[in-house]
Amino acid sequence: QAAGRDNSCTGHAPRHGLLAVMQLQCGRAIQNTPLGTRAVLLLSVCSYILFVLHHHAFISLNLVCRPVDVVYGLQLQRLLFASVVHTSLPGLCLALLVCWRRFAWLERRTGTLGFVVWFFWCSLIVHTVYCLGALVLAAIAGAEGPLDGEVHGLLPLLTANLVASIKGSD
Repeated sequence: QAAGRDNSCTGHAPRHGLLAVMQLQCGRAIQNTPLGTRAVLLLSVCSYILFVLHHHAFISLNLVCRPVDVVYGLQLQRLLFASVVHTSLPGLCLALLVCWRRFAWLERRTGTLGFVVWFFWCSLIVHTVYCLGALVLAAIAGAEGPLDGEVHGLLPLLTANLVASIKGSD
């Protein structure tokens, strides 16, 4: 196909036209996304960029939820901020694709303040349960291994929200 040739007879759109349509749709999707959801997703993207570009600064912020640091080091900020931390590009992309619509729906339903409170409250609860579970497992197993594990990202919160909504629909 020659560049810029009209393909209307063949039913195929020119490549530059398809790209423009995709950019327009993406722009509209971002524009229609509520502010709180945009902020959470932007923080997730920024945490991944920081992880890749300045790993030492990322580590020094103590954002990833590690039970040993939360329980023995009392680094409670890890419980709140672990939900926006991503350390792999596939995990980040999956989280963005899966969480975008659900978080936007939730924010439209509860408002921006309600969404932000829900987000950090759920992060606190989910990661506290994880840390307590690791502590109990370490005590039962007699090993420190479970306390060295990590949990982070948006997917645990999405899972908690879906379970709660399924339970609430009974």
